[in-house]
Amino acid sequence: MKRQSIASRLPKLRAVAFAPLTFLLGMPLAYAASNLGLSNGTFDVETKPWVIVGKGTSGSSGPTACGATKCLELKIDNATVTASSEGKKNVSPGEFVTASAMVKRSSVTEPDNVSLGIVFYGDGNVPIGTTTWSNATGPADTWGNVKVSAIAPAGTVATMVVVRGKSTGKVTAHVDNVVLSKIVFEDRGPQVSLARVSAAAFDSKKNALYVAANGNPAKFFHYSVENGKAEIVTKTTWDHNVDIWSLIVGGDGAAYFGTASGKLYKYEYDSAKNADPVELMEFKKEKSGSRTIWSLKAGADNCIYGGLEPDGTTTGGFKYCSNPEKLTMLPLPTANAATQVGYQVRSLAIDPGANTTPGAVYWGMGVNSRLHKSTLDGTRTTNNLLDSVDANHEYAYYTDFVKDRLFVRLTGTDFNQTVVLDRDGRKIGNSTVAGINSIGMSPLSTDDKSAICKHAVFYTKNLGDTGLKKGTHLSSYCFDKGIETDLLIQMGPAAAFASTPALAPTQLFSVLRETAGGKGKIERFNLADLHNSISKKTLDPIEFEAPTTASEIRTFVVRNGTTYSSGYVNGDLGISDGKGNPPVLVKEPLQAEGMAILGNHLYIGGYQDAVLKSYELTPDGLGKVVMKNDDTLGTKYGQNRPFAMLSLPAKSTSELDRLVIATVPKKLEQGALAVYSVGERDPWKVVKEPFTGQTILALTRIDNVVYGGTSVWREKDETPSPGFAKLFTFDPFETFAVTKVDFTGDIVNEENWTKKAITALLTVNRHIWVLAEDTIVIYDHDTQTVVNKLRIDPHFSYAAWPVAWNAGSMVESNGYVYFSANDTFGTNVYRVNIGKPESIELVRKGESGMLRVDANGDIYFINGAKVMKFNPALQ
Repeated sequence: MKRQSIASRLPKLRAVAFAPLTFLLGMPLAYAASNLGLSNGTFDVETKPWVIVGKGTSGSSGPTACGATKCLELKIDNATVTASSEGKKNVSPGEFVTASAMVKRSSVTEPDNVSLGIVFYGDGNVPIGTTTWSNATGPADTWGNVKVSAIAPAGTVATMVVVRGKSTGKVTAHVDNVVLSKIVFEDRGPQVSLARVSAAAFDSKKNALYVAANGNPAKFFHYSVENGKAEIVTKTTWDHNVDIWSLIVGGDGAAYFGTASGKLYKYEYDSAKNADPVELMEFKKEKSGSRTIWSLKAGADNCIYGGLEPDGTTTGGFKYCSNPEKLTMLPLPTANAATQVGYQVRSLAIDPGANTTPGAVYWGMGVNSRLHKSTLDGTRTTNNLLDSVDANHEYAYYTDFVKDRLFVRLTGTDFNQTVVLDRDGRKIGNSTVAGINSIGMSPLSTDDKSAICKHAVFYTKNLGDTGLKKGTHLSSYCFDKGIETDLLIQMGPAAAFASTPALAPTQLFSVLRETAGGKGKIERFNLADLHNSISKKTLDPIEFEAPTTASEIRTFVVRNGTTYSSGYVNGDLGISDGKGNPPVLVKEPLQAEGMAILGNHLYIGGYQDAVLKSYELTPDGLGKVVMKNDDTLGTKYGQNRPFAMLSLPAKSTSELDRLVIATVPKKLEQGALAVYSVGERDPWKVVKEPFTGQTILALTRIDNVVYGGTSVWREKDETPSPGFAKLFTFDPFETFAVTKVDFTGDIVNEENWTKKAITALLTVNRHIWVLAEDTIVIYDHDTQTVVNKLRIDPHFSYAAWPVAWNAGSMVESNGYVYFSANDTFGTNVYRVNIGKPESIELVRKGESGMLRVDANGDIYFINGAKVMKFNPALQ
């Protein structure tokens, strides 16, 4: 082994010169790079088969030249000398190629006098593009490692590595251990996989259960439920993520479900065909994108109704009839005057009518919460029925019509309150029901004279965390008495209810949302017992094989090669140790918008209400919950998503660990900047004033100063605030003062700054790198000036994706800044050479997401439900 005094010096790799690397940079990383097998990259015998143009030899042995063995020696005398590897190595377009070499030079007066480069070739041995070079650094007569990497452009068939020396004077260069490799992305696989019931519907006429599971891949199962058993009839698996928000059984006996991507599906079981669900239609927006189908309800005449995401200022839904087949769009003449956009139709209810009372549709909306009544054909819409009922909530999230009354579940400021109204929107009796957490309700009317309550609706509700009756229970509202009754039966939140048999029901079925051990559960009750104060026995539950899917990853962090990932919408945490073991799943109901590791704890910032929570980190994953849900940011300061979280570890025993949190606010609020001091009696310091109408998406630190970046975008249904994004500084230790950064100079100044969102920040060599929509801005902290500006793909624009939490990310690794950016159709990974920031290079097109980096320079990123890993420096 040569030059033992150089800590990074590697042993000669003769024995594995043509094999994938199994030992590199001191750690086993065979997965990370595939050696392309250069001949004689160690130059121990002679220079052949390298092609040398100029003066180059196999250097002499000895401490003054190559060390214990020989190396390549280049004599540069007012000229350019190159040594090219023999035989080009096959690569394909888009592949990530990297090279490294040990280099020593006699003079450092010219910074680019010795360089390592990668050349790509197309058909006919024609070079493609320009050679990518990386210059040797460090003092004279000292061995150092030079690394270069590049992505093969379109048309590439081969590559070659080149060593170049050039000088206007005399320089002697020695080169050894040249390695050329292809980077291999390690697929760590899905991180948050579990059996789930995202939506369900039960058909009492057919004894059929339908269950949808969101995730990647999404699944739809049909079960036959008879004689106390649930057997799978058919399974459907998509090859991508599908978010199914609503699932019902129509009057024609078919199952219908709507998706977040605006697609309406229909499923009819045919034993002969065993058919999958059929896509009926997609509801598209006029300019671009699709309209989410938030809710579905069955109506008369084999028709169903649906509520949609708005299209600009257009609020509306639809009516679909199967026989004869007909689609009718139902525009609702209402738009939010404050935000200049339409309303989300999150729920709806059908009143079939009775005697002289005509049928009607009730449309539950947000933001703000609204309830409008229309005729069954969508005409003659009333004003907001909630004007005199509620003005503080965000959504009429679920709406059900039972007998002659409306149940409208409101979410927002006073989370999860249900009001009971008559057909005209007036409150009735004990009109407020709090804590309902079931997706649906189940009405029951009976002619049994002995029944205590002949007309009732059943649901599950949360009775709180304390007291004798805590947790989720089955409850009901009795129409006859106008009161709510806790049935004293503890069970999980329900995804669907049904009364069975269909014609003369005697039992209540409740399909639970939560699963255990891969099994879903149907709870059963005798209807005659439910309101009996003496007999409240439940029947044996029915278990079923619930579909298992992997949740899309919302955010993640990495420490010591272990990743901690949070599932999107469904919450839960997946922990992957990177040693080939399957991820460990930790049940966590919060959907983490932000994550940070501080000391020996994992902090998560949960949606909704900007909840902060922490776990103790253990060698094999997560330990106990150290800090339970702290919702100060949500309840006191009006915040919703703790998006960016920056750890500030204590530097001495007299200091406290601090966590800086930047947030996306609730409706009609503004983002906040918060400091949480661990162990402090009054731990919160929150600043809101400088950010009128804006959110904060990005944080970075230099010295004792925190930089932050804002966005004019807020929640999805709100118009952007006036003005442009701001870069600011913040003192998190003493004054908590916020100071706006004023751009000056010719490159970027206040007059030509028009960016709406700063989505990522990174500190590199006392420069602040700013990702602002389609532009990288490099700001010098010491001179307080912009020193460079680079443009990404111009299609990347927040005008096309106006939601605050769709932000990019940036990391530094091995001489490059890598960043992710989204153009609404996919997320790409790019990079910029820190030493020569002249252009932006595409690293990976699509199938990418948020980036993280560990202490070794390994880069991790999200690919849907998966975590991927690579090290751009490996050769």
